[in-house]
Amino acid sequence: MAAPRYLPDDKTLAEWAKTMTHQQIADRVYRDTGYRVSRSSVSAALSRAGETSKVRYDTIPWRVRVRHNHEYALVMLRLLHRRHNGDELSEEQEKRLDSWLSRLERDKTVVAYAPDTEEGFFYVPRERGDKNYVRKEPIV
Repeated sequence: MAAPRYLPDDKTLAEWAKTMTHQQIADRVYRDTGYRVSRSSVSAALSRAGETSKVRYDTIPWRVRVRHNHEYALVMLRLLHRRHNGDELSEEQEKRLDSWLSRLERDKTVVAYAPDTEEGFFYVPRERGDKNYVRKEPIV
């Protein structure tokens, strides 16, 4: 027997996704049905319906391992991408990003990625060819 479906049909989900975040959709499902669904369930349903695409951050040239997904340098590069795309950042995010970029400029450093290390991200001296605050080639 199949598990009951609490999410609306794909067409409704696609309509909601035009104006709501995945978390807002999950919250609405709870309000409408009384059943809790996770944000990731909403994301998975939209993906199965072909209604999402992977977010591509032009500021992040590496394939990042899951264990490094919340490292500060990566968070800042995502914020930088959002700023470049004209997305709204909170006042706190703006302040943190400006401070981080100022430090990179002051120290003449860029972010480098070493996927096989525990830390993942490192700040290295800027070299010719480094763009957008990153060293494109992963550190091996």
